This record gives sequence, structure tokens and C-alpha cells, in this order.
Amino acid sequence: MYRTTPEGRILLANPALVEMLGFDSFEELAVRKLERDETYVDRSRAEFKRMVEEQGEIRGLESAWRRRDGTVVHVRESARVMRGEAGKVLYYEGTVEDITERRTAEAALRESEARFRDLVEHSHELMTTMTLDGTILTVNRAAQQALGLPRERLVGANIRDFLVPRYRDAYQEYVATIRERGEAAGLLRVMTARGEERLWEYRNTVRTESVAEPIVRGLARDVSEEWRARRRLEESEERYRDLVEKAGVAIVVDDVEGRLKYSNRRFAELLGYTEAEIRNIAIERLVHPDDCERVMSTHRAHVSGRDAPWSYRFRGVHRDGRTLHLAVDVTPLIRGDRLAGTRSYIRDETEERLLQEQLLQAQKMETVGRLAGGVAHDFNNVLQVILAHAGVALTDLEKGIATEDHLREIRAAAERAAGLTRQLLAFSRRQEIKPEILDLNELANGMRKMLRRVISEDIEIVVRPEPGLLLLEGDRGGLEQVLLNLAVNARDAMPGGGLLTISTGATAGGDDDGGGQVWLAVADTGCGMDEATRDKIFEPFFTTKDRERGTGLGLATVYGIVRRHGGTIRVESEPGRGSTFTIVFPAAAGPVPAAQQAAPEEARGGAETVLVAEDDPAVREVLVGALEGAGYTVLVAEDGVGAVELFTARSGEIEMALLDAIMPHMDGIQALAVMRAIRPDLPALFSTGYSGTALGLSRPLPEDADVIVKPYTIGQLLSSVRRVLDNGSS
Repeated sequence: MYRTTPEGRILLANPALVEMLGFDSFEELAVRKLERDETYVDRSRAEFKRMVEEQGEIRGLESAWRRRDGTVVHVRESARVMRGEAGKVLYYEGTVEDITERRTAEAALRESEARFRDLVEHSHELMTTMTLDGTILTVNRAAQQALGLPRERLVGANIRDFLVPRYRDAYQEYVATIRERGEAAGLLRVMTARGEERLWEYRNTVRTESVAEPIVRGLARDVSEEWRARRRLEESEERYRDLVEKAGVAIVVDDVEGRLKYSNRRFAELLGYTEAEIRNIAIERLVHPDDCERVMSTHRAHVSGRDAPWSYRFRGVHRDGRTLHLAVDVTPLIRGDRLAGTRSYIRDETEERLLQEQLLQAQKMETVGRLAGGVAHDFNNVLQVILAHAGVALTDLEKGIATEDHLREIRAAAERAAGLTRQLLAFSRRQEIKPEILDLNELANGMRKMLRRVISEDIEIVVRPEPGLLLLEGDRGGLEQVLLNLAVNARDAMPGGGLLTISTGATAGGDDDGGGQVWLAVADTGCGMDEATRDKIFEPFFTTKDRERGTGLGLATVYGIVRRHGGTIRVESEPGRGSTFTIVFPAAAGPVPAAQQAAPEEARGGAETVLVAEDDPAVREVLVGALEGAGYTVLVAEDGVGAVELFTARSGEIEMALLDAIMPHMDGIQALAVMRAIRPDLPALFSTGYSGTALGLSRPLPEDADVIVKPYTIGQLLSSVRRVLDNGSS
């Protein structure tokens, strides 16, 4: 904050402004005379005075100031003029925000966008955008060069006009395909400006999100020479065998019965076999079981003349068991005047698919990235509590003083750490997603601290829950994602700070719905939206933010999650008056969420013999001590292999198995399968840091599996063991 006279004398400046301009004190700054010092870099003091005096007040004026050491700081300034009774200017006062970091980031983003445009423009791939009927909207340099025409001759023309005349009638089939499926791939024969006929391999997709009319994204490459080579290969396979063997794609020739007649070296390498081995392997063994019938029926259709795609994708099986994602282009193999089989050109798209999955996971993890700093801070606090109490407890033990209070505090701190872990796992979707009965008030209050980590301090967060239980059935992680996305959207609508209000409530059921409803409202005091924007905000990829700041997926994700929960969402907003998003869910009758239920009864021990398999020595020692302390006889193994060996030797003694789900050499799931082959009714309890299908294993847990999720207390462990033993003997 500041206050200055028309003559340029500084009357007031708060410590933040003094520090921003590089001075040690206000007195040093006050010496500066704004009328003659070069404080303003990109505009003069006179220009500032003219603007503020003419307008009375200016907001959000961005300019560059010079600091004491000569460096430049970019600022965002709001100021007003204060006048006396006769209208004479008394002084100017205002506030200043340092936006140097933002301006630097914007410059970096502009540079990144320029590099992307340069990449597209200099790509060897032919890139275009078109309307559905083929009118060209944009072309890159490679496409211009391929057709031999400048951009202005291509934009506005129809791609059909560049097809070889004898193939133009088939263009309508392509239009029908891409309208129906949203994508099309195949070959085009085009005529260049030089009158040369070329063959393009294309793969086009339709974009409908955030556009008035569908747009076709075209990606093609000139395969003329490659296709001529294929035709020559059909005429003389022996002459070009060396070329085939060195090709980057796998090539397979099979007969009308589907028997493998020839394959090149790349095909064997792709699937992990030698060329000699692969000749004796049935084609069905190389195709994923779920795709085998489709691949074989497509081949039968090809050789019988029935309609079937000549380009498609399927999954292959590598020698080591890995699944490969493959794309194949098939051509008929003609010998004389009859069909002798097919020739397939197979490309490995496994890495591409993996990269796509990694990108999706990265987008999901964006939220976790925002939370990481805050969670690390919370973990440090938890660790500090544990270390402090542990140190005091050790000292008290030496003095013979009771340590129960310190141990209770250590356990409470560990439970808080476990809660932080569960929150992160839920947001990263590594925990199993399954509906449960939730209290909307508990959900909203529980998110307050997490929201504080991603919402700037100049935004006040207020939670206004309606008293009582507001129960619904849903996925906690998904609903937390809804609340977080709405809060982040509100944050972006209030760059200058404001109020974020989260409210909950319930409505009684009417005659139509037959049941009650619970609602969640997220309101902000931000910039608001006009009607045109409100109509589009839930469309995927629609965003009012700069391309560098928004993907347009946040509210679309909210809409999808709400609909999957059987809910509705509406928005009320006007420009300058903020926005309110209200979500209504069907109410659930119960039961009450587990967090609000009575504590379970005290765990009981027993005298049975329990086989424990755990690869972590520290965890193994704790498990053994707890179980033996409760009266059990414990047999210990370090991994699944050791567990199987112990069970094989002493199966008559062992009454239950406690298995870590993830272990080296042989995991707990495999070990239990082997042991149940010996004794099918063996009771078992899995211990894991995750749950259900989120284990990261290639196989799921057994359907009847009992699971205890780490971290857990000794009481929870003993209760789970007792329950599994009692259920197994009943």
C-alpha cells in the first residue's frame, strides 16, 4: 500500500511495498522523488497521474517499476485520487501486487506454445483440419509441400477436389463412416498440382467438444513408395526378401485356413521367439484369448469374400506373458487368379498405449501434486509429535516413570498419518472405488483443511453444514474430487481474493421421487458468468481461461461424477456477482457411516496355530509378537514360497493363514492358491496397503478374501484374525 502527493513525495508505504522495491526502511524509500526518479519503466509518472485523475480510480493497471538495485519488478496496481473540497488533488493512494513471477511464467508459456506451433509446422506428417464435408480449414507446411500449393489456395477448398478423379465417387462413403463412427482411417489417392498421383495413408478423428460445428482432425503420411514396394513384393517375394526381413513392421503371410506360412524376423522379435520357434506355434497362442475369436473370424471373412475390416487392432501375447497392443493392415494374397491367403502388416502400439495411460494418470495426479506440499508439512508435524513423545517416553522409562500417556499420543499421531495416506490414495485412485454410505457434512468439513492447501490465503473458506446427518451413497474419492474441482474453479474466478462458501442441506421427498434429497452448494464472490458461458461450462474442453491455465476438463469431470451418483447439478451466476453451484443427490437411509458408529468390542485372542507370511522384518516381528501375546501359536515365513513350504510340511496344524498380498518370489495370492489346492477350506486374511483391484497385481484377490488394510492397530489385527477363524470354523 502507498500514498503519494502530486509532486511525487511518498507519504506512506507499508513494509511489503518497501521490501518489494528493495529498500531497508520506509525512510530510505521516502527520499525517492517519483517526479524525477526513473521509478516507472514502461510508462511515465505523468501518464499515471493523467489516468487516475481522469478516471478517479484505476484497477488492475499492470506496469513495470524499477527497484533500488536497478532490477525491474512487474506490478498490478489499483489506485484512486483523493481531492479536497475545491477539487484540488490532495494525494493518490493505492495497492500494488507483485506479478513478476506470473509474467515470467506467461512468457515461458508463450514460448512453449510457439515451440509447439513450430513443431506442427515443421512436422513431416501431413496435418489438416476440415469440416465434415471436406472443406479445408488449416494445413501445415508438409501438407502444402505435398500438394504443391500455397496455404491460401488450400484453405477453403474441398479435399475431394484433390482426389484422383476416378476415386472421387467413393468419397461419400468416407463421409458417412466418419459421421457415424467419429473416426476413419485408410488410403487416399491424391493428385498434386504437378499432376502426380500420390497415395496417402490417413487417420482422421472428429472433434465435437467446444466447437460450433464438428471439426475433422486429419493426420496423413505419403506412403506411395511403400505401397509400390508392397506391390513389387507380391510379384517377387524372393527378390525383396531382404527388404521384408529388415522392415520395421512385422509381416505375416497365412493361408485360407489361417495357418502361418511365412513371417519376417520382426514378427518373431515382437513376440519374443526365434524365427524357428514361431513357425511351429499355432496362431491362436499368439493372440490374446479375449481377441482370438474376433481375429480368426475376421480372417475367415477375408478369405471367403465377406465384409470385414482390413485394418483393425487386437492384443497379442508375448512369450513372457505380457500383453501387446497391435495394429494390423491386411491385404489379400493372390496366386494366379485365386485367393491364396492374406498378408498382414503388424505394428506394435504397446508403448503408445502406455504413454496414453501415463498421460491420463498424470492428469488424475494433478490434484495430488497440488496437495503434496501441504501433506508433507502435515507429515512433518506428525513425525515431530512421534519423535518428541518417543524421546520423552524413553527418558521416563529410565527413570521408572509411567509412559502410557506418551504411547497414546504416538498412536494418535500414527492414526493421523494414516488418514493423510488414505486421502492421497483416494485422490490418486489407487484405492478401490466402491460406493459407501457417507455423511455429506463430514465430507465437507473433512475437506476444509485440504482445500486450504490449494486455495490462496486471500480467499476465506467458510463451511456451513446443516445440523444432523446428511447421508448419501457414493464414492468418497469421487465426491471429494467434485468438491475440490469446484473449489479450484472458484479460486480461479477470484484472482483478487474473496469468499468461498460450502453449504449443505436436505429436502424432504415429494410424491414423484418418493425419497428425500441432500444437497451441496459451493458459492464464490468472483467474476461470475454470462448466460452463454453458463450454457457451455460442463462441456469437455470448454474453458474461459487461457490455454496455458485451463484444460476445460474440471467441470466436465464434476458433471460426470455427479451423474454417476444419480445426482443433478445447476449453476446460478451473473457477471460481477459470483457463482453458486448446487448439487442434489438422492438421500440414503443408512446405516450410519462407520466413523460415527460405536467402537467395536475389545479384540479377543485364541489358542489356534496361525501361519504368518510377511516380507518386511519389522512388520513381521510386530505381527508375531501381537499374535503370540494374544495366545496364538505362530509359524513364520518371509515370503510366499516359504509359506507354501511350511504349509506343505505342517498343513494339519495350521488353522489360518495371515498373508501379505505383495511379496517377492511369490505373492500372497499365489501362495493361498497353492495352499487351497491342498486344503480348500483354509481360512485366510490378506494384509495390504491398498484394497481390491488396486493392488497393482496381475491377478485380483479371491472373491471371498478377507482384507485388513495397512496401517492398522493391534486391536484391529486381533479382531480380524478372530473373525476369520470364527467364520472358518462355523
